[in-house]
Amino acid sequence: MEGQARLLVPLLAVLAAAPLPLSAQSASTAGLRGRIVDTGGAPVEAALVTLTHTGSGATGTALSVAGG
Repeated sequence: MEGQARLLVPLLAVLAAAPLPLSAQSASTAGLRGRIVDTGGAPVEAALVTLTHTGSGATGTALSVAGG
């Protein structure tokens, strides 16, 4: 039994120190890049863009710049 305890203590120490993935606590981010243009291909300034995550309903908005 004493031999098993000598093996168990270092094993538990290694497991306790091992990094574990915490995906439930990390934030996900994404990016989107593109241009807003009219039917003639000219950039549209100050167009309101709204993105919606269909799974959670979370939204984000942005305005386009002079280059669309």
